[in-house]
Amino acid sequence: MIDKISVKITIRYKEHSILKALHESTNIENKLAPKNIKIKQQIRQCKLVFESEISELNKSKGTIDSFRRTVDDFIFSLNLAYQSIMGAMKYEKNKVLRDNRTRSRGHCCNGSKDTI
Repeated sequence: MIDKISVKITIRYKEHSILKALHESTNIENKLAPKNIKIKQQIRQCKLVFESEISELNKSKGTIDSFRRTVDDFIFSLNLAYQSIMGAMKYEKNKVLRDNRTRSRGHCCNGSKDTI
C-alpha cells in the first residue's frame, strides 16, 4: 500500500527578479489543485522550490493521476513563464537597439515627421 507520494522541484537562477517572476507566474496555478494535494512554493536561497504531496491515496480513485497532472501543470506553466520572460527580455533588448538606430537615421513614413 502506498501511504503518500511527494515531489520536490528546485530551480536555481542567478537573477532574483527572474525567480520572482517565475514564482508569481506559476503560484496562481497551485490554488486550482485538488484539495487533497498539498502544495508549497517559495523562493529561498536563490532557488524557486516547488514541493507537493498527496496522502490518503486509497480513499478516492484517480488521486495518483491527479497528482501527476498537478506536477505536470507546474512544469508546463514554469516552462511557459520562462519562455515568455526570456522572449520579452529579448524583445525589449532588440526594441531599444532598433529604436536608437531608427531615431539616428531620421526616416519618415508617408510624409510623417515620426520616425519608424
